[in-house]
Amino acid sequence: MAHTDEERIVMEIEADLKDDEDGSLKASVAAGIDEQLAAVDAALKAGVPPDEYHRLSKIKSGLESANVILDRTWAHFHR
Repeated sequence: MAHTDEERIVMEIEADLKDDEDGSLKASVAAGIDEQLAAVDAALKAGVPPDEYHRLSKIKSGLESANVILDRTWAHFHR
């Protein structure tokens, strides 16, 4: 359980998303993540050795998680 009276570390991107009223930063970051996801998907569809498949699958999962966190963080401040 988090303690509300303790100092909290705020990442720079979190502060920037808080100031991102129009969603332009969110859109820009999301576009970069989507671009990377497309590259990973293309590599997976082209076929890769098992070790590379495992590595790319982990990267894809991380990128998908990043998209979720990006959306939720922005929404926390702006909805």
